[in-house]
This record gives sequence, C-alpha cells and structure tokens, in this order.
Amino acid sequence: MLKNNWNQNWTVWQDHNAFSLVFAVPSDAKIVDLPYDAAFYTKQNPASINAGATGFIDGAVFNYYKELVLEPDDIGKTIFLELEGAMSQSFVYVNGSKAGGCSYGYTDYFVNLTDYLTIGVNKILVVTDSMNASSRYYAGCGLYRDVYLYIGNAQFIEPESLRFSTRTADIESAVVEMSVSIKNLQATSKNVTIRFTLLDADGNLCVCENYPVSLSGANTTAVRKTFYVDHPDLWCDETPSLYTCRAEILEGELVLDSESFETGIRTLDVSAKHGLRVNGKTVKLRGACIHHDQGILGASTFYEYEYRRIKRMKEAGFNAVRSAHNPASKALLTACDRLGVYVMDEAFDMWEKLKNYSDHALFFEKGWKDVIHSMVRVDFNHPCVILYSTGNEISEIGTKRGYDMNRQMCTLFHELDPSRFTTNGINGAFAAGNSLIEIAAHLTGKDESEFADGDINKFMFLVATAMDKIVQHPVVGDILARADSTNDVMGYNYMTARYLTDHEAYPQRVMVGTETYPKQIAENWNIIQTCPAVIGDFTWTGYDYLGEVGGPDAYPNLMNPAGDLDIIGVRRPVSYYRELVFGLTEKPYICVREAENFSKPRIFGPWKFTDGVRSWTFDGHDEDMVTAEVFSNGDSVELFLNGTSLGRKKNGEKGGYYTPFDLPYTRGELRAVSYRDDIIIGEDVLRTSNGTLHINLNIEDYRYLSNNSDIVFVNISLVDEFGERAVLAKNRLHLSIDGDAELLSFASISEIHDHGFLKTSVIPGEGGALAVLRLPTDAACTIKVSSEELTSAKINIS
Repeated sequence: MLKNNWNQNWTVWQDHNAFSLVFAVPSDAKIVDLPYDAAFYTKQNPASINAGATGFIDGAVFNYYKELVLEPDDIGKTIFLELEGAMSQSFVYVNGSKAGGCSYGYTDYFVNLTDYLTIGVNKILVVTDSMNASSRYYAGCGLYRDVYLYIGNAQFIEPESLRFSTRTADIESAVVEMSVSIKNLQATSKNVTIRFTLLDADGNLCVCENYPVSLSGANTTAVRKTFYVDHPDLWCDETPSLYTCRAEILEGELVLDSESFETGIRTLDVSAKHGLRVNGKTVKLRGACIHHDQGILGASTFYEYEYRRIKRMKEAGFNAVRSAHNPASKALLTACDRLGVYVMDEAFDMWEKLKNYSDHALFFEKGWKDVIHSMVRVDFNHPCVILYSTGNEISEIGTKRGYDMNRQMCTLFHELDPSRFTTNGINGAFAAGNSLIEIAAHLTGKDESEFADGDINKFMFLVATAMDKIVQHPVVGDILARADSTNDVMGYNYMTARYLTDHEAYPQRVMVGTETYPKQIAENWNIIQTCPAVIGDFTWTGYDYLGEVGGPDAYPNLMNPAGDLDIIGVRRPVSYYRELVFGLTEKPYICVREAENFSKPRIFGPWKFTDGVRSWTFDGHDEDMVTAEVFSNGDSVELFLNGTSLGRKKNGEKGGYYTPFDLPYTRGELRAVSYRDDIIIGEDVLRTSNGTLHINLNIEDYRYLSNNSDIVFVNISLVDEFGERAVLAKNRLHLSIDGDAELLSFASISEIHDHGFLKTSVIPGEGGALAVLRLPTDAACTIKVSSEELTSAKINIS
C-alpha cells in the first residue's frame, strides 16, 4: 500500500462538552503538525488531582481534526489510517461515524476508513481522552506519535504483514525466513508474482527470488519462504549491521505494491549456564530504564529525539534499555536497531488491579490480547528487541489469578514470536500482597495488628530501610518459585540480595535486574560478571523523565532528576562512576560535595548515587571543609591539591570504585591519579576558575536521518577558561532565531514549565540548556545566544 506521512496541518482544541449536537471547530483551535502532545501546552495546576504524578498537569479531552479529499479515481481503493499512539483513550470518527479506536495510549493501531468515506471532503476527527488519575507519571495527551495514511488498490500487501526472521546464523552462513500476506479485493482469482529481496547495508543483493502465486478471490494469501545468505553481517550491539528486506507484488513488469524495512540477522539463546548469547557470544546487559516522554518536548515522539537519546546513552556505556512501563515506539526501536542497543519491551504497568482510579486496569481484561498482538507486530522485525516484559511491579502477580494471567500472556507472546524471551519486573514487596503484613511483623517484631490498617507510610518506611530483608523473606521466595514456571527470565526489581542464593537454590533459573538502585551499581555488576545466570541489569533510571516528582509540596516541579543523564542529555557524575564500574574507561573522575553538605550523611534516597558536583570553584567558601569524591577502577587512587599529595587510598572493586577525601576548600588545582599495580592508568583534574565564562554552542543536526526528519538540537553550555562546564553558573540565557526555524522548546533542567517551554529566556541548570528547532532540510537559520556580562555566541545552520 502507498504509505503517506499524515502529520501535517491538524486542527486541535480542548473539548469541554462531550454532548454536542452539531460538530464545529472553535475559533481558538490551533493548527499543528504531529506529533503534538496537547496536554503539555496547558498550564500546570497546583491543585491538580494528579499532583506530582504528572507534574501537576491535568488530564483533558482534546480533539484532532483533519480533512481527507477523495477524487472519483479513488473509488475501489482501500484506505487505512495508522495511529502509532493516541493517549490515552482514542475514538476515530469519519464523517460522524465511529470507525475505530483504542483504549491503550501506547498501542499502534490501524483503522479501516474505506466504508465511511465518500467522494469529496471527508471529516476525520480523533477524540483523545487522558483522564485524571490515569497514570503514575506524565503520559501526555493526544496524537503524540506519528500518523500515516495507507492507500491500496485491488491487490495489496496487508500493512506490516511482511516479516523477517533468522532461523540459523553464524559468520559463514545464515538461513532466514520471509513471509507476507497479500489481500485480493477482486471477486475472482488473480495470478501475480511475489518477489522477495534482501540487500545488505551497501546495497548489494543477497537474495532476489520470484514466485508465481495465484491469489484467491476476495481473500488473503500468505506466502512464506526460507533463504540462504552467504557470509552474513550479523547484528549485535557492537556491530549493528542492517539489511533491507523487501516484498513486491508484480503483474508482469508492473509493481502493484511493495513493502520494505531495515532489519538484522542475529540469533538469541538464554540459559543459566551461558546467560544471554547473541550470535553464540555471551552478552551482559548494561541496561537502563527509560520512560516514553521526550523531556522538554513533552510526550511528543520525535525519531530524532530518540536517536539522540539512545546515542548519548550508548556513549555513556549502556548497551540496553527497558521501555518502562509501556510498549516502545517505532522511533525508539529504529534508533536502537541503528545504534546497536538491546531492548526489553514492556507491555503494562498494571493488570487488573488499579494503581490509579482511572488507569488501564479498567480496560485490561478486554484489551490485553490486542496490546500484545500490536507489540509483536511492531517489534517482530526489529533485531534490537530481545525480551518482552508482561508487566512492571504487578501487585497481583503473587495470586493464583496473577500466575494464570502471566502464563497466558507469556504463552501468547511465544505463539506470536517464538524467537524472543519473556520476563516480568517483579518487586518482592509489591508481590507479597497481604502477606506483607506477615513479613512486616516478622521483621519488626511487632504484632500483625500494627499493620492491619494498611497505612502505606508504615510499609514504605520498611521498604526504604529493609528492602533486602523483605525480598529474602520465604514468602517472597515462594512467590518467585511459582512465577518461575511462567517466564523465561525472572525479572527482579530491587532484589539484588536474592541473586546468588536463588542461583544456588534454583540452578536453572535465569535472572535479570529489571530495576536496580544506583547505589548498588558496583554490587550488581560484580554479581552479573561472576554469575552467568544473571544476564544483566537495568538501572532506575538512565534518563530524566517527566512526572513522578512527589506529593503536593513538589509544585511546580515537573522533571524527575533520577537519571544518569539529565533531561537535556548531559551526563551526571553517576554516569561516569557507572562507566568505570563497567570497565569501559580507566580515567578516574572527581566530583565534590559542597561545604553545606559536608557534615550531612550521604542519605538522599535510593535513586541517587551522589549529590557531588563537577566543580572546584566555590566562591566564598575558602577553607570550608568539603568532600572530594573520586571514582576509579584502579586498585588505589591518590589525590593532590596544588601539587601536594593528600594521601593514597585503596579503590577499585574492593573499594566500591568510590573514595572520599575530606579537605578544606583551597583555590587552585585538584588532581586525582589512579593506579593499578603502582602504574598510573589515568588522571583527572579540576581547576578553580577566575570567573571568565564563555557561551558554547554545539549543533546536532539530525535532518539526514530520514525523509521526514527536520529536528535540530542546539546544545548550550557555559564553560570556564579551562573548557569545564560551569555547573553552578546562573547567568540568564537569551535565545534569538533569524531564519526559517520553528522553536519547539528551550529549557534547562531547572526551568519552570509555562504552557510548555516556548520562552526564549532561561536560567541554565548545571551550566547548560537545550533548544530544539524544527527546520526543513532545504532551510537555514542563525542562532544567537546572549547573556548579561558575557560575550554572545552565534552559529549558522544550513
């Protein structure tokens, strides 16, 4: 079918009255291009019932309207609309009649418009309803992912029916399979030729085979063939080699229809003896959880953003991501294919038990099979996807109904896609259910009646202080033992304490850390390296996200700062620590706990590794005591202040890769030297700035990524005379654009939301900010950033 990007020129408005006898577009409606998260451009509400869960942004109903004009020649054609995501419930109306819809905002779905269309102007209305109390974090609203219009003639390839899979593969040869479904709308049969082709990354033809096929009248015909590929370029995280798979319907030399996509040749297997193997080679997952939102762009899903995010995460040492807690977008999967990053794709954050009063549990029973069918259809051809997760911290997982539900979902995943593995992110405390009362009483020595009122604060205090003891309780062990029969890989949320004991008790069990604390990076990685049954780790979290920022007192916070990388993609100190633990670098790293934190214990919640900053410039704090934190994977590290040694301490694995030095702040140079067997393996230096700052602009132009790409990122940082980011600087930045660019967002990690981030003046956060522009490929502009008392910076984009 002819696939047209249908993102341009939608009319959007907030609906305040569902009962309307006459359809009309209000005068205050906006003309927008998709993707467009309409909720993101509303105002935060300090009294929002959602509170910090969604960053004080209310739920709402938004209408998206567009007209489709059909000519007489279009009679007899089949027309589909594909919505890659419509948050959170959606209803598609064509000329007033409901043609389709979806109750899950993360599901990619198709609507057949054919029977509702007429020659001339057709009114397409998509109503999107994001209710209050529907999410634990910011989900957005509306058509926040791409929309496509498909037009097919009498014979066409059913959308996304072309599939590619690897039967066997090694460096010498591969056996692959291609299959496709052909629709024939004619009442009589038709003879055609089906051509399968496979091209490598350089465009060389690896497979090209024609097959005569008789298409039954008014029916669908499936064609499936296997092929041999000589000396394949195998896909993995280190060498993400891609092929182009194509199927065509031919009548003579005339191409009636075609479909193609990028894919990869690779094999997977998993066992407790060898762990996860990709193409026969053991791989340890250096993973991170990420939410679906795109930070300062809201929930709107731009491929260029996902490419930039995944690229930066891989540069920081990650080789895997978990799509928490929802099916991944096509944009994310495509980026991971091209950059070489493994994906755990997750179906749900809840099943039949509510986590919020208006969440997807209301629709789960009737819709879960549709969600899984859609997930597999989207994921099947993406080599990056290796694991399907049936859910996250599902509280009923420990019940009989929960076991049965998980088994049904895993069975369906395997029926639709036998090549991948299933898991579930199990939190021992959540899974314990009512047995948590028994556990709490046992651990505290109190009577069970003390916890019978179900007061969440009592349990959360226990979770925060005694998680390892909770998850090692026999009650949790019994739950995991029963769940083990349903999953290929057992997903452990915050249950590092169980890895080694469970491996000994259940030697065939394969485990993965589906969520882990940053404070346990070194502990986790040591176990992962030494225990083959633990295949990897997904930290919470790899990248800052929106919402989940606490209770009512958190207003006006919107951004959750739990990531290794912040909301604009800049690495935090914990990211450099993790890179050292992974063994990907030998260069040590210094950060400093400021004087006001010197006497405070390092207690700032389990989802933060350090409150140290990357600076040795603390005006007004001469001789005040500070703590220099040195991260190193050498066996010892030495710290020098202005050339004088402050001592040499043990470090590396035995020291947790972390060494603190207490010292009075003194202007000058702080140097850390890392040793292994008394040989210097790396150095790091921080210097005191004289106050001279410069505005540095760096352009990431990703318009080359696809025909639809038009996004450019402008990275803005304040740097000192040594080129070091001035993380404590607060000089207000002013942005001006001369040319054809449209500003989509301009913000820093500390910026306050105001109907989005469309302002042109911000305070930098940790020394930087980010501007996101929409710029056509044939257009140009000049970007200027200025600040009081600093020399402005200017850069051209063409």
